[in-house]
Amino acid sequence: MIKSGVINENKTIELENDDVLSYLYKLIDKCPFNKSIFEDYKMNRFFWTDSNIVDYFVKFLGYVVIYNKIVYFQSESKCDFIDKIDYVKNGFLLKPLSKVIYKNKKFIQYSNPIEQEINIIGFKHSISPENNLSFWYPKIVDAGFKTPRTIIIDFTETEMTLIKMGKWYELCERDLLRRIKEAANKNPNFNLNDEIFVRFGHSSNKFNFNSCHIKMIDELYSKLMVIFEDMYTKLEWHNDIELILREYVQTTYQRDQIYNGMPLNTEFRVFYDFNQKEILGVFNYWEKDTMLNNLRNKNDLIAFANSATEIESEFNNLAPILTEEVVTKAPLVNLNGRWSLDFLYDGKQFVLIDMAHAECSYYYDKVLSKKFVLK
Repeated sequence: MIKSGVINENKTIELENDDVLSYLYKLIDKCPFNKSIFEDYKMNRFFWTDSNIVDYFVKFLGYVVIYNKIVYFQSESKCDFIDKIDYVKNGFLLKPLSKVIYKNKKFIQYSNPIEQEINIIGFKHSISPENNLSFWYPKIVDAGFKTPRTIIIDFTETEMTLIKMGKWYELCERDLLRRIKEAANKNPNFNLNDEIFVRFGHSSNKFNFNSCHIKMIDELYSKLMVIFEDMYTKLEWHNDIELILREYVQTTYQRDQIYNGMPLNTEFRVFYDFNQKEILGVFNYWEKDTMLNNLRNKNDLIAFANSATEIESEFNNLAPILTEEVVTKAPLVNLNGRWSLDFLYDGKQFVLIDMAHAECSYYYDKVLSKKFVLK
């Protein structure tokens, strides 16, 4: 690990921090062709400072530049020649920058053809009512997968109107709690005195995890207000919103937390084609490069860095076992099309915690990538 300098796939140049920018300018001067392109890059900027040369080398040339305790790298590149985890543990910030390409003397954002395909089909699938838990949960609950105990509460028409108007704070807490207790009484296995995970039918507010984790039912209303505030832009797209209360899955891990209280359990995303009865791929939900490229909170980055190796190792050991379980049980489920199935390992067994159409699920690009490679 170098503290400052320039790295590409072929060479590592360690430099004093104050010498990094001047070294990059010298590289430009050595190549007239590169210098001409660089001048066009400068012309494409509204204003220029010397440090912008870092962007050029990272975004266009794919270099890794380490400068001022920040590791700059191209987000589209795996950058296997650096250990991002090591840098995070040593107090460096990670700064992924999006790739650009040079065309007609202009620099434009690189667009992956697979991502383009996903963007076209993804939104339509994301608002499908089939993603609601009330649609898929009854279909999988008897297939033999372990799932959290669950109750579903429909919002009334009046409540839906208030929510759509952004006036969720006018919801009647007493009436809502009464209906929740009625739903719980109809499900003798569900205990409102246990810890609960609260979500909506189509998604959760897990990126502010503390708002979803209910230790006492009296906390529900106040935390619902936080969830509505955080998720309002998502709720606008849905005609029906369901309130879902689920058993909070306890695990045996002693790992750090991210996203304001989310335990870093070992989790899996399985893509399954229910028409063809086949697994399309099994992915680490906390895939290392994905997380390191997207975590913005420094404390979350450090927490993930401390657990990433252990999670990856356990994922690799358990994925074949989960694959056997899915191959056996998924054909019993009466669903059509491609889906993502999310599993959490609680230390003893796999728990199926969420599902959605594959086309609007993260990592589906990896499934399509495999398809393109096979072609």
